[in-house]
Amino acid sequence: MKRQLLLLSLIAVLPLAAQAQPDLNNAPKGNNAPNWKPNANGRFGQNFNLQDLLNRKPMTPEQLKQIQAQQEEQRLLMLRQRLTREGFTDVAVQDAIVDFAKEKEVARVKLQTQWTELDKSTHKADLTDAQIAGMLNDFQAKADDERARREMALQQLSTKIELEQKPRLKLLLMTMGLIGDEASLVKKDAAGGIADFAGLGGLAGIGGLNNLLEGLGNNAQVRIFNGV
Repeated sequence: MKRQLLLLSLIAVLPLAAQAQPDLNNAPKGNNAPNWKPNANGRFGQNFNLQDLLNRKPMTPEQLKQIQAQQEEQRLLMLRQRLTREGFTDVAVQDAIVDFAKEKEVARVKLQTQWTELDKSTHKADLTDAQIAGMLNDFQAKADDERARREMALQQLSTKIELEQKPRLKLLLMTMGLIGDEASLVKKDAAGGIADFAGLGGLAGIGGLNNLLEGLGNNAQVRIFNGV
């Protein structure tokens, strides 16, 4: 009797087990990975096509300057938000750090323009070694001036916000690349300035993409987003 009941139970369960097995031929299909593409507003969306990007009309200097200003405003806002998240909510301290970051960015942009010209000169066969040496010496002199300016600015910031008494804040500013050269020591290099294009504090954003595209050839020069 027990064997009959066990057999009947197995017979009843088998159809349910068979029904529970997934049909591999009728399995749900996942979504394909998106193919990013700059849309009508110039932002990356689906179906990206590099040729569409390169074929866009070049931005005017005014348009580029406006977008870079918007980027800088957003960057400084994110800096304040990061300081707040880490517990540094004193407005005076935040203001001093933001002002320090602003001055650093203004000086960096000036050097970036000359740096871009130096980078282009590496494939200009008509330039003599003497001309390149002169350009290099001029840039290095300005870079030395900027290092001295940053050192003085950091001393003033440190005194103003008592940075040496706040090791956690000092560590945060260092890891963000705002102070010191430690971030550059651990930053991975990449050919063609790609690391600068991708990294914060380097040739990031629209301007960095401009420089990257210029290196691709005449058809790509300054052919970037025609809007935001």
